[in-house]
Amino acid sequence: MPEQRAIVQRVEDSEAAVRAADALIERKVAYKKALAEDLLTGRRRFPGFSTPWRETKLGRFFAPKDDRAPTKTPLILSCSKVYGILPQSERFSKQLASVSNAHYRHIVPGDLVYDPMLLWDASIAFSDYEGIVSPAYETLSWIGDEHGDRRFFKALFKSDTMRYVYTTISQGTNARRRKAPVTDFLKVSLKIPEAEEQRRIADLLSALDEEILILRKQRDALNEQKKGLMQKLLTGEVRLEEFR
Repeated sequence: MPEQRAIVQRVEDSEAAVRAADALIERKVAYKKALAEDLLTGRRRFPGFSTPWRETKLGRFFAPKDDRAPTKTPLILSCSKVYGILPQSERFSKQLASVSNAHYRHIVPGDLVYDPMLLWDASIAFSDYEGIVSPAYETLSWIGDEHGDRRFFKALFKSDTMRYVYTTISQGTNARRRKAPVTDFLKVSLKIPEAEEQRRIADLLSALDEEILILRKQRDALNEQKKGLMQKLLTGEVRLEEFR
């Protein structure tokens, strides 16, 4: 019994460490979200930036793209609100596209893709892949290097501010299948800072994303350590020092 109790205590200590890591991640994610909303709307600004934000249409930064699929077999991609742009085989564990994909749209890293039927639910993301997507998606190329930072818009498109905008341009009587035309998307007018301020905002949010990623890796390592410890202690493969 003393050894059983000691093992239980050691396992509970490991589980407590994982829970503490999870709580830290939740706090960091909530902090980043709140800070992003302030920075992306101009409610909070960096010292040294005082130029008023200007009303600018998204068409200044993006242009419709309708490149067709290349002749050789391409990577078929899918757009997800949760996971962004990813290979269809990873999202569904298999390829769902039809045998003939000549009518599919070709995209490259940096292109913007959104589902017009689900934009109201923030189904929009930049692609990190080259491949093809269903013609049901809207595809746009980035043309804003002179005026902006693509990372700023990556954060902006996931903000609560933009979620409201998506609902205003989505049309239809079915609440869950409203369509957002690309023409209306490009006409959206927002207050946007100058390129240098965009970069500062993007740098800070990117640093927070990296910090959250590191914390998640540490949490995963703690969890694996806990599993390994349980396996070894509960089978007697490894015994606590005081009971050897």
